[in-house]
Amino acid sequence: MNKRRVTLFLTFIVVITLFLVSFTVYITSPKQTICIDAGHGGFDGGAVSNNIVEKDITLNASLILGRMLEDTGYSVIYTRVKDESLSNDKASDMKNRLKIINKKSNILYVSIHANKYPSNIVHGAQSFYSDKNPLSKVLANSIQDYLLQEDKTNKRLAKLIKDKYLTDNALIPGVIVELGFMSNEIDLNIMTNEKTLEYRCLMIYLGILKYLENN
Repeated sequence: MNKRRVTLFLTFIVVITLFLVSFTVYITSPKQTICIDAGHGGFDGGAVSNNIVEKDITLNASLILGRMLEDTGYSVIYTRVKDESLSNDKASDMKNRLKIINKKSNILYVSIHANKYPSNIVHGAQSFYSDKNPLSKVLANSIQDYLLQEDKTNKRLAKLIKDKYLTDNALIPGVIVELGFMSNEIDLNIMTNEKTLEYRCLMIYLGILKYLENN
């Protein structure tokens, strides 16, 4: 199957899935608000690989995921919708992100990032959660289950993370999702191609919906 056929196939799957899920959710669910945090931004570029900057990947993915949720009837609040920081220093930036995440209207949050490692063999998307809220682990596992379906070579499981400002201080369930490793060529290609990134975001989206169905 050539690249054009793969792209067309992924597009078809995304459109059909969104249509079916949207129809179901509009009928069964009241409008709820989900917070999406695009990691880094502005002066804080995050990881860099082959002149590609993490902050651009996370913003693009966050907007894709947000559109999917909005098209399904959910309200979405973003920590950023363009290349900007939320303050002039990292500590204040994180505090401002947390303020947005902890707004009373939000039912959960997803913070989008991209990983990097010295070895270019290491790969795979992964969700991280804090043990401060038991439902964060449930959400992380739900998202990770779908990420593993998308990439059969990915053996990573949802992982407990400690000493992270956002996850430790958030008042609602939430996760950090690392979309993949920028140091890995295949992962980087997935994260920088609109259609394959959209498909990876679809897995996060489906994981969120599965979590919401049961919690």
